Amino acid sequence: MIPQRAMSLAQYVERIPTIAPTRVYDLLSGLGYRGQEGARRSVSLVAYRHVRRLKRIYLDQVERQQVAPKPNALLVGPTGCGKTFLVELLFERILKLPTVVVDVTGFSETGYIGNDAVTILTQLLNRAGDNPLFASTGIVCLDEFDKLASSSNRARFDGEGSTKDVSGLGVQKELLRMMEVGEIPVPLDQNNSAYSGKVSMRTDDVTFIGCGAFSGLKGISLDRAAAGRLGFLGAPEGRQHEQIAARYDDAELSQIENFQTYGFLPELIGRFTRIVPLAPLDKKTLKSILRDNVIRQFVREFEDEGLALKVSGKVIDHIVDLAVTRQTGARGLNAIMTHLLEDTAFRTFGQKKGTVTVDVKKGELNVRVAPRRKTRRK
Repeated sequence: MIPQRAMSLAQYVERIPTIAPTRVYDLLSGLGYRGQEGARRSVSLVAYRHVRRLKRIYLDQVERQQVAPKPNALLVGPTGCGKTFLVELLFERILKLPTVVVDVTGFSETGYIGNDAVTILTQLLNRAGDNPLFASTGIVCLDEFDKLASSSNRARFDGEGSTKDVSGLGVQKELLRMMEVGEIPVPLDQNNSAYSGKVSMRTDDVTFIGCGAFSGLKGISLDRAAAGRLGFLGAPEGRQHEQIAARYDDAELSQIENFQTYGFLPELIGRFTRIVPLAPLDKKTLKSILRDNVIRQFVREFEDEGLALKVSGKVIDHIVDLAVTRQTGARGLNAIMTHLLEDTAFRTFGQKKGTVTVDVKKGELNVRVAPRRKTRRK
């Protein structure tokens, strides 16, 4: 819960828990986060540094120039690998900081059709009870960050040389301004920012975390590496189509030129002090997520309707195989279960009691509903 407006910024910062990175790592497991050990360590450390930096500045009165820069991070990994889930659990559930996760694809450069990028800070302000001081200690998670690549703007029209790129480069410049140290007028109304009242808010201590799949970045990395070996630019012939669930390593992501070729301002990428690769989830991790998180949620829902949901081990293996084949990660597990049980839920919720059994027959998922047996009176 956000403290009352009467509380000073120092008092507010003092109430933020300082939790060791190793402890944060364990707490994430307790909240159901599975896999991504390396990324979990990196982001746990980002969280610790964010809090310690705030406390050194506002409690220990250390000069801002003497503390480390804010730990902005860019999480790169395929869909369904747990990027935004990691941010939500860590900063909202564990640290309880003002945190917003925004899909940046709906934003445009100020003055153009679409939401002004600065209203990202409006959302953060709202999460902090409209207190700009408390909001200045928060977290902004830029989901679908890779969609801001200027090369993704395929519009072509007369006069484009003198027209701003409203879908990519312009928003990148707006974000760069926000991520840099400074004071920004933030609209109070997200839906009518041009005519809304504004409040001044500093972004010196707001940590920004970008999340994106960056489909195609692997190919750029391979092409540039091959060009370097062969001594000329251009993609080698015969390169295979890149998989959706590509794996990246730290060396590939440390090359700012790869992101520049992808369509990003090098200055913007340079604002991220850590670029963290997240791998596609393996079958063991997907099974754990399916069994411990997804299926349990469905079991509870069906119990509320008076239905006992039973899922066999073969079903778990089958669903995980489907998710791996489709390269949809953990997000795909929930989608498959939702589709699988949709018809049964439609026919039984609110009117039938009994047992719903999910099994595999002849290589296909099968759902059976058995009505609850009436007990005979003696």
